[in-house]
Amino acid sequence: MLKNQTKITYILINILAWVIVLIFPFFSPIHYSNHMDYGRIITHISLTSFVAMFYYYNYYYLINKLFLTKKYYKYFVSNIIIMIGLTTITYSIAEITLVFFKPEIIDKGLIITPHEKIKIGMYFNMFITFVLCLGTSIGVKLAFNWKNMEQKLEQLKNLQVESELQTIRYQLSPHFIVNTLNNIYSLIEISKDKAQQTIIELSRLLRYILYESDNRLVPLSKEMEFNKSYIELMRIRCRKDIKINVNILMYKDNIHQIAPLLYICLIENAFKHGISSTEDSFIDIYIKEDQRKVVCEIKNSNFPKQDNDRSGSGVGLKQLEKRLELLYNGMYEYEHKLYNNIYVVKLIIYFKNKEE
Repeated sequence: MLKNQTKITYILINILAWVIVLIFPFFSPIHYSNHMDYGRIITHISLTSFVAMFYYYNYYYLINKLFLTKKYYKYFVSNIIIMIGLTTITYSIAEITLVFFKPEIIDKGLIITPHEKIKIGMYFNMFITFVLCLGTSIGVKLAFNWKNMEQKLEQLKNLQVESELQTIRYQLSPHFIVNTLNNIYSLIEISKDKAQQTIIELSRLLRYILYESDNRLVPLSKEMEFNKSYIELMRIRCRKDIKINVNILMYKDNIHQIAPLLYICLIENAFKHGISSTEDSFIDIYIKEDQRKVVCEIKNSNFPKQDNDRSGSGVGLKQLEKRLELLYNGMYEYEHKLYNNIYVVKLIIYFKNKEE
């Protein structure tokens, strides 16, 4: 429907443009005389009609067939021949109307000497009109082609981004599930009750992954509930003496949306590399939403895995960086560093441009 409306609008604009070109000389303050000059009217209508035909023939046929295929020589030779032909026809019409509507000029012999110069000038002006029409048709065609190309490139870019994001989601969910199942497997030997509780928590998380993560954006409040559930799931398998501090502060209106499963790899990474089975360990998770951004800062003790422990292989963090670049280009800050054997990661997502 919208496409048809655009096409109708385009046709109406073209008709209006040619009507203005057709009637403009009759409303011009520079007029030839106070009486109706039918010869000039017929000549002007003929010239306008030929110019319009020449314009659309170029626009829809010659430019596509020759100019855009880089057959420039054939294109310009063809146009020169057409312009000379149309100029000659239009000039002949002007001469014929002169005979019919102003025979006194012929009778008085004024057409012989001084009028010859006027005839050459008139022919030249008509030819220049077709030249200007040629340039206009090329310019308009190239402008529309450029605009259409930009739109197609933007559509292809959006399709590519959506495809990459979908691929990332499909990769992320199995990665998350595998790590959680490994945790449950470890708990079975430690405590069956904890293992059962973990399975219940996992089922809640899987429902979120199945029914929410396919959306490009989800309410930030739901994403935070998911993160809280995951943290509680991970807390079950940790020793009681491990300090896990969680502080998630939500903005009062809960108006923002965010990409799903965006923080899970950061939290997962903190539990993976921040917890030791023998040494004192801690994890501090701080997330705060305000009117224009959400800040996530995670600190944890650092116990890096050995090279032979490749579970995860850093897939989550690589996916995070790629998703941030695709979804929040120019609207996020992400940094991570090791300071005094404490690993610190900070992610800020802006809901408006940082400059605003």
